Amino acid sequence: MTAIDRLREQGQKSGEIVDELVTAYCSRIGSRAELSDESKAEQVRQFASNLASFVYRSRKTSAEDILISVPVPTRLYDQLRKAAKAAKLSESTWTIQAIRNRLGAP
Repeated sequence: MTAIDRLREQGQKSGEIVDELVTAYCSRIGSRAELSDESKAEQVRQFASNLASFVYRSRKTSAEDILISVPVPTRLYDQLRKAAKAAKLSESTWTIQAIRNRLGAP
């Protein structure tokens, strides 16, 4: 059971869950002196975006699905988009397949 599931069981709505978890993440990032304020803000934005996507996901999505946020250089992202389009796959599906192929994972 995920933290999101536990908060839902406590009766919290999706927006409240996002608010609570982003607040907790803010205090964790805020204490990292090695990060600039700009970097902290960007990390919080990324976390909040990914979290919201996960919290508001379809109930059909597995709780085991994990969102990964990795900065990708523009040229590499363009290659990914072209490869996904050529394979007639979504960018997400193509990326997952590429990772599985590289790692030999199920």
